[in-house]
Amino acid sequence: MANWIAKVKSGGTKGKSSAAAVAKQRQPRPLYQSFVFWLALLAGAGLAGPATRGYRFWQEANANLPDVSDALTFERTGTITIKSDDGDVLQKIGPATQEYLEYDDIPDTLIEAFIAAEDRRFYEHAGIDYKGIARAIYSNLRNRELVEGASTITQQVAKNMLLTNDQTVIRKLKEAIVARRMESAFSKEHIIELYLNEIYLGGRSYGVGSAALNYFNKSLPELDLSEAAVLASLPKFPGRVNPYTNPE
Repeated sequence: MANWIAKVKSGGTKGKSSAAAVAKQRQPRPLYQSFVFWLALLAGAGLAGPATRGYRFWQEANANLPDVSDALTFERTGTITIKSDDGDVLQKIGPATQEYLEYDDIPDTLIEAFIAAEDRRFYEHAGIDYKGIARAIYSNLRNRELVEGASTITQQVAKNMLLTNDQTVIRKLKEAIVARRMESAFSKEHIIELYLNEIYLGGRSYGVGSAALNYFNKSLPELDLSEAAVLASLPKFPGRVNPYTNPE
């Protein structure tokens, strides 16, 4: 086409024979002769496999997802509750040894300590912290080992209360989907309330109320700042900062 335009401008196409030559030159080349076509074909062939696998992963992750409302009636297994004839709870034996605590019953200091330790952008993200993921990838690559995770508090609630601990891509996708749905269904206060009632803190303690009694023989309002900091450190380092195994 460029050659034909140059000929027209220079007077190189004249008369009927020139018109026939112009018509011939105007015909586009077959698509298979185009460099762009082959480039697109090769690119498509290279991306078709990953795209197909990604779609299948997404389909599998969306299949049979739990209802987020199930978190409201979650009850940890392995707990024996002993009641009197009148129905009063006399004793609980097993993992869940505390009564459920409402958000307003948990000191702000303790809430802030856990957010600082586990999910600094808790009030900013919608279940998945993309900045945190990028930061964790960079940190792990720089240190050449797994030194930082990127799961938000909401993702931990989804995993602990509604999913499994399987270390698979499908489970992580399910966790992300359920976390986003929880953020749509519940307030931030409700999510942190669920988290602090069910998080495992070592020593057979599930929830901050149980851990406070277990480690310090105190109720939550009696904890000082350093004790709140110890509890907030336990999810990441249950062996290192456990007051029983490492009193100092």
